[in-house]
Amino acid sequence: MSLSYLKVMPVLMYNLGGEMVYILCSRLKAQKIDADKSIKVIREVVSALFHNRLMQEFKKPNIVAKHERVRQTFECIVHSSIMKLNSSSMSKLFELMLMTFKFQIVRTRYPEEI
Repeated sequence: MSLSYLKVMPVLMYNLGGEMVYILCSRLKAQKIDADKSIKVIREVVSALFHNRLMQEFKKPNIVAKHERVRQTFECIVHSSIMKLNSSSMSKLFELMLMTFKFQIVRTRYPEEI
């Protein structure tokens, strides 16, 4: 039996993280937030997402974390910036991230596309 399922977490987390950054950029632009603040928020979120300790944790061979744990991780990443989301907004953000990730997985034809 293949142990490739132990390497799913980095793919999952970085794809969800990329979606999160894209969604946040779109929302900041749609709400006409000052460019300096928007840049600061995105810079802080990306820094938290690619923090060395977090990257090492993602890369460890491990089974896929539970839904709640993944959501908590992204909630911590988002709240590492000056932007704060309430519970409802965070739930909507996370659901949108998951929906987009699922759509991308369904649309792939070959494993290399992931």
